[in-house]
Amino acid sequence: MVEFALVLPLLLLVLLGIVDFGQAFAYKNDETHLANSAARYVAVNACSPCGGQTVNTYIKTQAESAKLRDPSTGITVTISFADNAGKFSGDSGFGPPALNNHCTGASVKVKIQYNYSFLGFLGVPPVVITGSSTMRLERDWKGNAGTGVGSGTDHYNVVAGTADSTNPNC
Repeated sequence: MVEFALVLPLLLLVLLGIVDFGQAFAYKNDETHLANSAARYVAVNACSPCGGQTVNTYIKTQAESAKLRDPSTGITVTISFADNAGKFSGDSGFGPPALNNHCTGASVKVKIQYNYSFLGFLGVPPVVITGSSTMRLERDWKGNAGTGVGSGTDHYNVVAGTADSTNPNC
């Protein structure tokens, strides 16, 4: 009995750690799937299930877990367009792209992040779990606030279906 009492807390900690790691792995898989879906919607510039919402907002509602869907603590969705050299924010030599210079063949990257606390009862600081996807645009974007691409240097709230195939910058 004494040996069992000494070993039980360690066994429970290992068991809970395995279950918690499995949940984190499932979140990672879900984030990667959501990033792929969002990147595809942006690449083809169409999102029929979005129902007028931005792709960012719609993707947040499609997460498998209620924790990931929670608006206050859930996932964050970042859509970034590559600069003229094909680099993204954070890359060496990145220069913010012009808002209306997203041409067919340019890259778009969707990054989805969630702050996950492993074994939260132990007070371990959260770890950022990230899923991402990069695709090439299949239609030109002529982006500005009026057509669904928000302001900023490289992060956008994208409304699909606002492409302009006569973008003069392409």
